[in-house]
Amino acid sequence: MDIAKITDAFRTNIIEELGLEILPDEQKLRLLDKMASLVETRLMIRVGEKLSETERAEFSNLMTEGDSEKIFAWLASHGINVEEWLLEEVGHLKSELREQAKTVE
Repeated sequence: MDIAKITDAFRTNIIEELGLEILPDEQKLRLLDKMASLVETRLMIRVGEKLSETERAEFSNLMTEGDSEKIFAWLASHGINVEEWLLEEVGHLKSELREQAKTVE
């Protein structure tokens, strides 16, 4: 998956939403990277749950090749809209983080 796409999805006000704008830029970037990795993991789990064992093996081979266009086309041919799922997972994580931030305040 493309971590840059995931990170960009987080940039839409998540720092402000969580009240983290006072953090140094370096810390903000590290947080965004960690959030992006978590979303990527959740997305991969979700994809894996949708695919059969044979499809998971095919998908794994495609991931090894690393051709993003080929991967996204293959996923789409199997009924998986990666961009939609990505935005959903980012939304879920943002909601979870907002809830957790409330308990810290």
